[in-house]
Amino acid sequence: MTCTPIPGGYICGAGPHPTTRRILPCPTEGRRRRMVQKYGGLWYGDDLTCLGCGDAWADGERYARPFARGWRQKQIARARADWDRAVTRAEYDRHFQADLAAHVRFVDQTEAAS
Repeated sequence: MTCTPIPGGYICGAGPHPTTRRILPCPTEGRRRRMVQKYGGLWYGDDLTCLGCGDAWADGERYARPFARGWRQKQIARARADWDRAVTRAEYDRHFQADLAAHVRFVDQTEAAS
C-alpha cells in the first residue's frame, strides 16, 4: 500500500486492483453465470459483473443501467475482456492479504508516531 502525507492525514491506495473469475447465481437471470469480481479495496465492496446479462453489482446492490443504446453488449464485452485477463483466486486472495497486512503495518506506524 502506498500512502501520501497531506495536511491533517494521509491518502492511501492499494495500487492496481485485481479481477478474478467467479461462477455465481445472477440475480437478474436467476441462474448460475460466469462473473468477474473486481477487488474494491479494504473499505469498499467488490464489484461483480455478469457475462450473461451485463448487469453489475456492488455490495449486493445493482448498478444503475445507463440510458444508452447497446450498453448491455458493451458491458458484456468489457466483462469478457476482464475474464480473459483475470488472476487466479489464489492470486486474488494474496493481493487481499498483502493489502490488509500493509494497512495494519501503516496503522501501527502512525499510532506509534503519535
